[in-house]
Amino acid sequence: MTMLFSASIVTLRLFLLLVILSHSHVIMSQTTFVDENMVLTCPASINNINTSSYAFIHNVHSLFNRKLHSEAGNSLYYSATEGHFPDTAYGLYLCKFDITFQSCQRCIATAVKAVMKKCNGTRKAIIWYRECMVRYSDKSLPIMDTSTVLCMYIVRNVSVPRNVTGILAQSFKDVIAMPSLSSFSYATKETTISRFNTLHSYGQCIPVLSADDCTECLNKSVDWVSKCFIQRGTGFGRIILPSCNIGYELH
Repeated sequence: MTMLFSASIVTLRLFLLLVILSHSHVIMSQTTFVDENMVLTCPASINNINTSSYAFIHNVHSLFNRKLHSEAGNSLYYSATEGHFPDTAYGLYLCKFDITFQSCQRCIATAVKAVMKKCNGTRKAIIWYRECMVRYSDKSLPIMDTSTVLCMYIVRNVSVPRNVTGILAQSFKDVIAMPSLSSFSYATKETTISRFNTLHSYGQCIPVLSADDCTECLNKSVDWVSKCFIQRGTGFGRIILPSCNIGYELH
C-alpha cells in the first residue's frame, strides 16, 4: 500500500511517501496524518471507538508527559515503560544527532501533543518530524525494527546530475562504512558533486542498536533510495525506519 501526499510550502513542495510494511506483508487499517512538517501513523479505530483500555491510555499520557518529555532535556534518545501488565505502555524517542537537548525537548513536546490529539485511544503510533521521532505501543518495542518506511523529500529548483540517485546511494554506503557510525551511532559525509552542488549526507541509528544491526538497518534504508527520490531537482530527503534513518541535503 503506497500513498502519496503533497503540501505547498512557500515555493517548495513537500512530498511524503509512506510505505508501511511488516515482514513483507502490508499492514492494513492504518490511519495516516500528514502536514507540512510531520507524518504520523496509528491503527484505525473500530467504528470510532477507542481500541485500548482507559488504564493503557492513562499510562501513555504518563509516559509521555513525565518520563519521555523530561528526559529529552538530557538525552537525544530514551526508552521507557509505564504501568503494569496488561496495560503497560512502551515508548521511546530519537532526536537528530546534531540538535541541542533543548531543541530535542521542544520537538518531543510538539510530537507528543500531535500524537495525543490524533491517536488518543489507539494501541500504537509512530510520528516523525524533521528533528525527532516518537513512538509508543502496548507491546515491547523491538530494538531492531525495519517494519515501517517513510520517504520524505523536498523539491527545490536546483540542477542536479542525471544520476543523482546513484550518487546518493553511494554516498550513503560510504557513510555506513565510516568508523564513527559504530562509535557514535551516526556518521556524516560531505561530497562535492559538481561546480554548483555540495551533498551533505548522514546515517543515524538508535544508540542501543548493535553495530551489525545498525549497518543492516541502514543498508535496508539505502535499498529505498531509487524508490523514494526523484531524479531531478531533489534538494532534501530522508528515509526513516523505526530503528535508523538516512538523510541528505543538496546545497
